[in-house]
Amino acid sequence: MTMAVKTRGLQEATFRGRLLVGRPTKLQHGCHGLVVEEDKLGLEIASEFNACQVLKATGTFDEMTVWGHDFAPTTASEPLLGAVEEWSRLSRITHQQLPPPSD
Repeated sequence: MTMAVKTRGLQEATFRGRLLVGRPTKLQHGCHGLVVEEDKLGLEIASEFNACQVLKATGTFDEMTVWGHDFAPTTASEPLLGAVEEWSRLSRITHQQLPPPSD
């Protein structure tokens, strides 16, 4: 894989000779994603609770890149990009402070 060159806010890379174009997407302020891995030591504890997998957070991120083949992804062409933007709007609305009720 040949890694990204930034142009016009987009990232470009090639993978096995095929052009990939990435659109960086920031998560909403105050939100972050988790990088997780399976926690093998926690499996003993998990069995007590009938859990089938235990994950451990190993890092965080506040931006992710959504990649498209040959062109930059848009909300119309990439459902994940639209879902992130929609979730951000919904989260912002549901966490707004409501005005005090008027009597």
